[in-house]
Amino acid sequence: MIAYLKISIIIGMAGLLLNPHAILAAPELLVLMHGSGKIERYDPATGKHLGTELRGLPPSNVLTFDSEGRLLISTGLPGENGTVLRYDPKSRTMQTWLNIPEGYGGHLFRATGMAWHEGDLLVGSQGDGKVKRYDGKTGEWKADVARASPGGITQIAVHANRLHITDYTAAAIRQTSEKWDGAEAKAWAQHQNQAPWGVVVDAQGRAYWSTRGNRIVRTDGTTTIEWAGAGGGIATPVGLTMGPDSLLYAANLTGKVSVWKTDSPQSGPPLRVIGGDEMQSPISKYSRLRRARLNMSISHPHKPCRRHLRKLPSSKRRCDRCY
Repeated sequence: MIAYLKISIIIGMAGLLLNPHAILAAPELLVLMHGSGKIERYDPATGKHLGTELRGLPPSNVLTFDSEGRLLISTGLPGENGTVLRYDPKSRTMQTWLNIPEGYGGHLFRATGMAWHEGDLLVGSQGDGKVKRYDGKTGEWKADVARASPGGITQIAVHANRLHITDYTAAAIRQTSEKWDGAEAKAWAQHQNQAPWGVVVDAQGRAYWSTRGNRIVRTDGTTTIEWAGAGGGIATPVGLTMGPDSLLYAANLTGKVSVWKTDSPQSGPPLRVIGGDEMQSPISKYSRLRRARLNMSISHPHKPCRRHLRKLPSSKRRCDRCY
């Protein structure tokens, strides 16, 4: 059986993944292209493009794997409904796994961040600002476990029985209590009004998060410090994850994937940059160890932001307000 390692990164609105399952060999980096509907493969050590894993996807946001090695993909655009697709690499088959009709419990209003907890899948429903819990085997909705601002959830992470939620609208990282009772999660960390996109939590409970200010910051809930970005190398970092190598991988919507150390704050350029011409607006990444994987998402370029009627550089698909 193939084992997978999740690396968690929300790119563009992609899913960053957590909870490594196993490390069997050199990892591969999977990058989800939000607009072009492709998932590209890279060697995270050399940055070499290894080929296309999937193509023909709808607008997608985050990647993760289930316990049986199937790839889960959250979908949806801002203001629209969402689903979770499930792809089996053994049979090469795709199915819509979560697609509950509007008006029923568990309906997703743009599915964004995903994380696993006690065998269940947690999915961020951006439009109504809720994190929803589904049976990891059957896909049955169990409960809404936490709330944030409607339109704000981009990525989620679980550590020590607490859920961490990016709330772009409130410019905060929210953290739940251990009750998971569906209440609004408290604002746990903020930094100079910089709205967060991606979040990942290390073994010590410290959260790294990427911001609208083109920075990566680290917080323990009491002290928040700038970790990376002051020396460049970060451009609209919509996804963030930590690899099996203990490095941070940032998916930059208007750039590539930049890699950062976690042993000390980084005032200079990134350790390395991954991606070529085929990488357009990365959203989420995941690491597969060869077969384990590192997940990453990407958004495709688009000239106008029709939703907010704002002018954009040619390399961007939507304005910052969309995230």
